[in-house]
Order: sequence, then structure tokens, then C-alpha cells
Amino acid sequence: MATDQEYKYEEISVTLPGFINLTDSDAVIKVDTEDYEIEQYPGKWRSVDYLIFEGKSYFLMENQKYGKDAAALVLNQYGKVILDECKDGFDQDTIDRMKSAVQKFNEQEKQKGATKERLSVWQNQQSATEKGESRSSKEEEICPFTFV
Repeated sequence: MATDQEYKYEEISVTLPGFINLTDSDAVIKVDTEDYEIEQYPGKWRSVDYLIFEGKSYFLMENQKYGKDAAALVLNQYGKVILDECKDGFDQDTIDRMKSAVQKFNEQEKQKGATKERLSVWQNQQSATEKGESRSSKEEEICPFTFV
């Protein structure tokens, strides 16, 4: 599969490094990533394919020592493992499993954000209580409990 960095003109193929950059500037995984170490997965890994899903980049990572003899992993552009045990690249089964995994990951991230917001409101409420201030209606909506 040709990458977006490859430009073809009249049967001549010329690689233009960085021609199209589809990942965020703070991404740790890119199209040409090699020697990447993944926590809890032995060895070094390289990206061999990528997929844009819901505006975000996901990379098929292959173990550099075992290549196609070992299952690949799908990582998001920030290095988070989205799927393991990918045998046939981005086939339909992998894409279906990935959709489900991405949805679950996004829900978990949303819950983490809501938990952080509740914690922040609680901390603000605690601070206000110590100072003898009253709570805002927004704080009441998010955390209806009164802590004494």
C-alpha cells in the first residue's frame, strides 16, 4: 500500500518526506515510526499501516523481530493500545473491533473528564465551605451533595 507521502507521476514514484502529515504535532506514533517500545509488549515495534477513523489516526504496529509471524497491535497516535491480536492488518474484522474499542476508549476518557470535573467542583465546594461561602447553582447540578 502506498503511503500519502509517496507521489506518483507517469509511473515514476518519488517519496516526498513529510509531504502530507496526517497526525497531530504532539503525536508519538507516525507513519514512519520504528523502534517504538510498548509497555507490556516485548520488543520493538514499527508502524506498517495506518487508518484515519473519526478524524484521528490509528496505526498498525508490527513487532520488528517477528514481523508477520506475530500478531500486530493497533495504537492511537499517542501510543495507547486500542487493539491487540490483529492477524490480518486492517481487515473488516479488525475495523469492526476497532470501532467498538475506540467507542469504549472515548467513553472512558469522557468519564475521566466528568470525574475530574466533579472532583474539582467538590474541592471548590470544600474550599468555599471552609471560607463560609455558598455553592453556585452549577456546583449543585454537578454534585448535589453537601459536604460538611
